[in-house]
Amino acid sequence: MAQYCCSNSVPRRVLVVSSPSAAEECLSKNDIVFANQPRLIAGKHIGNNYTTMGWAPYGDHWRNLRRVSSIELLSTHRLQMLQHIRTDEVNAMMKRLYRASKAHQMVDMKTAFFELTMNVMMRMIAGKTFCFLI
Repeated sequence: MAQYCCSNSVPRRVLVVSSPSAAEECLSKNDIVFANQPRLIAGKHIGNNYTTMGWAPYGDHWRNLRRVSSIELLSTHRLQMLQHIRTDEVNAMMKRLYRASKAHQMVDMKTAFFELTMNVMMRMIAGKTFCFLI
């Protein structure tokens, strides 16, 4: 069963799919119709005029971005090659947490995990760590 919903608080059309057969139809027969994302103003400014992976509409450019990201960035070989970065950053975070616990300091784990993620990404992309202090 599929229902069309529209709300005053959400100015986007939404299709709620609650049966496996309707979901299969949406994701197989009509996948291109449902593949595009809404064109929000943020996509223009943050997404470099809708050209980045998260903001690009479905089409040749999006398929090319997906191909490059899956082959170059997220391949098994690339992930194994950069595993030492993730290991180093997790070890560094654990040392910072240990020092904070020895000093009886409170640690915001949400911030600690954000810093871990940021440091891993920065080292993979730029080769440098963006230092944070816990």
